[in-house]
Amino acid sequence: MKLLAVSMMLFMAIPAASLAQSRQPDVPRQIYGMVQVVDATTFEFVKSRQVVRLAGYEAPRLEQTATSAGVGWPAGQVSRAWMILRT
Repeated sequence: MKLLAVSMMLFMAIPAASLAQSRQPDVPRQIYGMVQVVDATTFEFVKSRQVVRLAGYEAPRLEQTATSAGVGWPAGQVSRAWMILRT
């Protein structure tokens, strides 16, 4: 029974190992340069004009507004300003 369990584990590990070798990395490369903040989750590189969007982050759209205690405020503009201050 132990031999069967070890055989099954090896059999199941072989496809996983071959898939791991052929899969592209999640982060393909690092890029550097001056960026312009488009909105709270989007940057545009100044020189190459390449646009990069941060995955997994939620932020209001640039034109989005919010209301707090009955007072409206530009949530998208505030989140963009926050990101500008931190880059």
